Amino acid sequence: MRHLKRIGFFLYSCLLLAGGFFGHIRFEAAFYPGRETAFSLPYAGEEAVSAVSAKDGRISADTQLILRKRGLMDGEIEESEEDMPAKYIGLDREGLLLCVQDEMASPLLAERSEGLVSMQVVSFSADRIVIEKTYRRKREDDSFYLSLEDNRVVIREGEGPWGSVYLRTDLDARELPASLRSGLVKGMTLEGTEELENFLVSYPG
Repeated sequence: MRHLKRIGFFLYSCLLLAGGFFGHIRFEAAFYPGRETAFSLPYAGEEAVSAVSAKDGRISADTQLILRKRGLMDGEIEESEEDMPAKYIGLDREGLLLCVQDEMASPLLAERSEGLVSMQVVSFSADRIVIEKTYRRKREDDSFYLSLEDNRVVIREGEGPWGSVYLRTDLDARELPASLRSGLVKGMTLEGTEELENFLVSYPG
């Protein structure tokens, strides 16, 4: 009988302890609601920081693109906001530098005819990037002298072989018509930027 009383007393004590424990939890939940989320907040914060870190330093569709055009001869500068090319989106600074390097190695026809001589990234952030292009601008009535060097067409400023190099093309003389190749061997002059552009369109390289 005494043994049964001890067991009953032990079970009663356990019930009291359990009731006190759960009562304490409910009390804290009622009077300290913030404590329930206190342990989850650091994790959520870490996720937010990681998301921001992943976004920082990369170009998005919302990044502002400023194009700065500089004249090599007159020093004039023009700035304009341009649409972000799809190929830039997702790039970090190093990726953009490589992309710009590739563009400069093989400039578009319009850039060639305008006299592009350099292209560089002036500033970079996830919010705004500035790209500067330097041009050796030509007047419409300027002339160009075309000749061959190592079977490649070279375009010089002016009317003779002494002019400064305006553009070295990838045009292989061996793939050009015989009459044109003969003219390039002797040296030929094009009058104005329009004639030069027509030539580059007809024989892209």
